[in-house]
Amino acid sequence: MALQPKFYASHATPQIDLSTVSNGIPPNTIEVYLDYVCPFSGKLYKNWYDNLFPLLESKYKGKVQFVFRNYVQVWHPTSNLVHEASLAFASLDPSNFLKFSYILFEHIQDFYDTETADLSRNQIYEKVYDLVIQPNFPSIDKKKFLELLQIKKSDKPSNGGNSTQNDLKYFTKVGRGNGVHVTPTVLINGFKDGSFESSTPIEEVEKKIQALL
Repeated sequence: MALQPKFYASHATPQIDLSTVSNGIPPNTIEVYLDYVCPFSGKLYKNWYDNLFPLLESKYKGKVQFVFRNYVQVWHPTSNLVHEASLAFASLDPSNFLKFSYILFEHIQDFYDTETADLSRNQIYEKVYDLVIQPNFPSIDKKKFLELLQIKKSDKPSNGGNSTQNDLKYFTKVGRGNGVHVTPTVLINGFKDGSFESSTPIEEVEKKIQALL
């Protein structure tokens, strides 16, 4: 399934001007469903960010594109809130979303059950800001970031969520529609490829890419 256009600038790499692609044909896509509190997601993403993304930019630009799919694993209670925080960041600084995700994965253990059990919802949002955003993206205003995540007060009980709710619903619906259960899950041109694991060497990933061309 194609990426919703509003997320193209944040969730896809390399960025491609389709008008410059031969015959206007879109590139092959490698979609990866990732959970910020899943250690296997973190292992794959950091490896791909360091070693595959440069290849996509230098050797395969216009031919292959990576797509990040937010996917909450419900047995990680903090995951929902961390993904909301990431989508708030994506709306404020889309060009740095993938870098933000890399740094967030470096702090994955800070969001494990033992580290968050006594924190409120708003404290977890603040923790994302204080650990990941403030040291690395200081131009992002804390108040503006947190406003995107606040639950608006209501005269009656409400379950309306915050401004990121519809974005998270979108990614969840896409994953469910593709039968995604665990993270990381990799889809190539819309079809699941179960041969990918978090420990799969980049050389093996590149062989898959070359087979597409």
